Amino acid sequence: MADIIQETERGLRAPDKAYFEALRRRDSQTPGGAFLHLTPTVERAIRTAVRLHRGQVRKGRGRKVPYISHLLSVAELVATETADEEIIVAAIMHDSVEDCDYTFERLEADFGRRVAQIVRETSEDMALKDLPDEKATWEERKVMYIDHLARADRAALLVCCADKLHNLESTALGYQELGFDAIWSRFNAPADRQLWYYTQIADVLKRRLDSPLVGRLLGSLESNARIFRR
Repeated sequence: MADIIQETERGLRAPDKAYFEALRRRDSQTPGGAFLHLTPTVERAIRTAVRLHRGQVRKGRGRKVPYISHLLSVAELVATETADEEIIVAAIMHDSVEDCDYTFERLEADFGRRVAQIVRETSEDMALKDLPDEKATWEERKVMYIDHLARADRAALLVCCADKLHNLESTALGYQELGFDAIWSRFNAPADRQLWYYTQIADVLKRRLDSPLVGRLLGSLESNARIFRR
């Protein structure tokens, strides 16, 4: 991964150096890419994600953690369950369309139809395609997404589970750093509704996904229950 960092770093400006600190941290935690098998396509996905998410940081932490660290963490979690390159690439790219100036059409052109389809299935935007009102409330969006997951395929469920697990554990760290009010003020819904959402997602995954990651998500919800209470 060090070669990816060095090559990509040369093409970005100085303010983006934080991204590469995150990459170095991830690399040091998984020596030699212990989970991520760095095929040319996976390397290209990492470079693309670094470029697209440049300047974005995680909102669930007390310090400015570059967003790329989340994408790499989700990919590593997925890679503990599968060596399927397209699912791993989809994990790296799973927020690219929702959060960046990037389209599903471009994603398909860059990484293929299956990767684009997995990201579609993981995306709230896909779940909302039948809503007549594009300005749905937070809760309406979440209900539609939960219903959508009941029909999603295994690859999308795996990426979703890894995403939610890492989000929850990152928010728990942010809670330790900032406290209840400060951490939850950064989100679009209060803590009790966030707990409802995580619980509903976990229930769907428990029924539909046979994976140790589901057990980890359920365990994390139990062990981090305190973060949802004042």
